[in-house]
Formats: sequence, C-alpha cells, structure tokens
Amino acid sequence: MQREPHPKTGQVFHRSISSDDWYLWDNYGYADGDGIMHIYSQAADKSACATPEDRFSLAYWRHFTSGDEGVTWRDEGPVFSPRDNPDAHDSKTIWSGSVLRRSDGLVVAAYTGLQRGSLALQSMAIALSPDGHSFERLNPDRPLLSPILDYDELCAKGYYLGPRDTIGDTEREEDGTFLCFRDPFLFNDEAGRTHLYFAAKARLKNRVVGALGHALFTDEAQLRTVEILPPQFVPDARDFNLLELPNVFMRDGIYYLVISTSILAYFGQPDLQAQKSVRIYRSTSLNGPWQPYGSAGGHILLKPERRLHGLNVVNGADQGPATITCRAFWVGESWLPPSLLLTVGGRRPELTFPESLWRPDGGGVS
Repeated sequence: MQREPHPKTGQVFHRSISSDDWYLWDNYGYADGDGIMHIYSQAADKSACATPEDRFSLAYWRHFTSGDEGVTWRDEGPVFSPRDNPDAHDSKTIWSGSVLRRSDGLVVAAYTGLQRGSLALQSMAIALSPDGHSFERLNPDRPLLSPILDYDELCAKGYYLGPRDTIGDTEREEDGTFLCFRDPFLFNDEAGRTHLYFAAKARLKNRVVGALGHALFTDEAQLRTVEILPPQFVPDARDFNLLELPNVFMRDGIYYLVISTSILAYFGQPDLQAQKSVRIYRSTSLNGPWQPYGSAGGHILLKPERRLHGLNVVNGADQGPATITCRAFWVGESWLPPSLLLTVGGRRPELTFPESLWRPDGGGVS
C-alpha cells in the first residue's frame, strides 16, 4: 500500500517555497494565459524519509500556483503519486518531466515513472488535464517510452541501455552511474509538431556519455505513439557523466538547449558531493548540432559553487521577445528559490535575478 502524500494545504509562500513538511527540488511548469503560473515540483514528505537521500525513492509531483509572477505561491497539493499496482511502470516513485498547455487549452504533462522491484527502472508517460489541477494518465497500461518494451528500437537508433538484465540496476552499469532514461520535455515546433526530448545515454567514440534523447509524436491528437529519433550530443559531453532535465525553446529562428549536468560517483550520492552545473547551447536545427552558447566556458550558466541547479524554462512565461522565466532548486537544502530570468539572442546568455524577487546579494527570500 502506497503512503498518501501530504494533502493540499492552501499555504501561501512569498517568493521562495520552503516547508518543514516536504523536500522540494526539480520544478517546471507553464503560464496559462490568464495570468496564472503553474509550477510542479518533485516533492517528498520529510516524515517519510529517514535521510534526505530517501526522497528520490519517495517522490511525487506537488503543484503550486502564482497570480503575481512569482511574488506569492499557493500550495495546491499533490497531482501525481505512485500507483498501488506493483506491476505499473510508475508504482515506485514519480520523477521529473514537463508540462505544456496546448493551443486548444488541454494541459499535457510528460513524466518519469519508476517501477517497484528495481532501484532505477525508468519509463516515460503522458497525462492530461483540462485545467492543470487534476491529471488523468493516458494509456496507463503502456508507457509512452520504456527501456524494456522499446529496447530493440532504442538500441538500433543508437541509445545505450546496457544488457537487458542490468536495466535499472544501480551497481552494474558500464559507465559506473545508473540508467538515464527520464525527464521528458515537450516542445511544439513552428509547424505544430510535438517533440519529446529526454535525458539519455549513448556511445560516443566507444565511451558511454550523457546524450539528448529525441522522439516525435506521430499522432498529435492522441499523443500515444512516437517515432524514436537518434540521440544527439553536446561538444563537451565528456566533461560530465550525467545529463538531465533538457529544455528546448526557440527565439528568432534559433533553437536553444539548456541541460543540467553532474559528475556523479554513485546512485544516491548527496547533492553537495556531486559537481553540478547548468549549460546552454544553440543550433539552427532541432536535430543539432548543438554548439556552446557563450565563449570560454560562458555557456555554463550555473556552476557548482552557486548551489542552484535544475534550471527549467516555464512554458509560456515570457518576459519579452528574448527573455523567459525559469525555475531552479537550491542544492543540498531542497527548497525552491524565486524565479530567474534567462535572456538570449546576444553574444552570450544572461541569467538574471529579478530585484522584485531576490535580495540584492542574489540570495533567495525564504
């Protein structure tokens, strides 16, 4: 029997979201066009965790809304929790993804589910909502992408999953970390097609590295099937061993890719011991090649010493033609700082901390 997550409280937070009841980390979302920003955060109830690292196995999605561009946030409660069916692909824990509001008003969520019986067996699935508050899983008996069910096609396209009998095993993967098949990001291109980007692994010159997974929906109306496309690489892929939380967006005909990267020694390593960075790239094509945006390492938006990680764009929350609202989390403490602004189009990207939300020293207001 799954433990029920902490119910909706309606509590209002100012600028930052920090609670004695929950750990909070990866967060992402959308603006609904009516002045409301919806944020969904990885959450785990502290009362269920013996150690902070336990949160990864006890995660669900928690919903927050803001009607004043992030000055205040209201707790709307849990929206995705693991299912009781032990055979379900999302029966153990719910990991990150993305949320997109379509032009017809339908809210589409792509999420990562982990199955019981394996430490890190990940699949990706879709859920739908009319309003962003309650979601219904789409095709709950078959995830959209599964490293088990889609193993042959994924390997044929160039993805690294390892031998079948080690999928989801945190101790027997060739590159020393663990399966990376998660964090689906939804993107609508200018032709109206829906792309799914995700965190993956692939071989690059006989070495397993973090890669950008890519798939294209083949049924826009139903969102049940995708064409799996080959993985893509970034030029500095050898500088880290984990690529997560890919975000893709377009401005003035240029595509931008934001990723969160880590040098991880083992599964469950405390955040403060892993070297975490956020990097940005650009391309004239959704198929790459991706090039660093910014010279001499300037494409590294957030370095480990900044302690901000997991930068995600908020779909539809533009603050001008070249500026978009982003979210991140505070490494090592698992709370959500205020929103940030990412501006692109110039010689280098600019990540700023709005004065209305942040202290002058760049610190979050909790």
